[in-house]
Amino acid sequence: MLAWIAIVFPSLLLSYFGQGAFVLAHGGAPQNPFFQMLPAWGLMPMVVLATAATVIASQAVISGAFSLTRQAVQLNILPRISILHTSETQSGQIYMPRVNLLLALGVMLLVVGFGESSALASAYGISVTGEMLMTTILLFVVMRRLWKWRLSYALALALVFGFIDTGFFLANAVKIANGGWVSILVAAGMALIMSTWIKGTRYLFARGSIMCSAATRSACPSAASGRRRPAGHGGSQSAHAP
Repeated sequence: MLAWIAIVFPSLLLSYFGQGAFVLAHGGAPQNPFFQMLPAWGLMPMVVLATAATVIASQAVISGAFSLTRQAVQLNILPRISILHTSETQSGQIYMPRVNLLLALGVMLLVVGFGESSALASAYGISVTGEMLMTTILLFVVMRRLWKWRLSYALALALVFGFIDTGFFLANAVKIANGGWVSILVAAGMALIMSTWIKGTRYLFARGSIMCSAATRSACPSAASGRRRPAGHGGSQSAHAP
């Protein structure tokens, strides 16, 4: 936290303000102000530094994908996926081969499909602003259901963030036809997988309960335990789930 306040945040402000001033000083003509504002001798060192930062950021994305997928599996909103623990002391240090493979294939498809990084701007903008808007919506749900805030307080705070996030999202919505549809397609695909898994496991759970109703309680594992719940309820998966 201290590093963010003392180093990262001021550096970001100086960088963004400097780029903005550079663009204004040159009449809005610069196409890549971050590199164009550098002296000739500093261009290659900055390219090396930017490349290293990209590698570090990619590792953070991969780790985040592993963590989110594991949480989704534990919440029973995704099918079970192989999880390898790579540390004897850190439970959060994991590796998921299938997720890693899907990420690699996705990156290669995006690189081949878009051709250059500038073409990814539309998809990136939709992803970031959409995530911001969804975070605000989920924050409202948490404030109401978990924190038990009054509706007026929760709604007031959500509207403040929602107004800003909606503005950003609508500003990027015009780019949907220029590549932003990729982000929406990926999100829709994940939503379809989750909803299919949840509805399917609930159906099998209900069907298994009906089949066990005629048997004794001890002969029905799901009924005997009294603790197994269908997907989407935060419990372990039903014994009848695939």
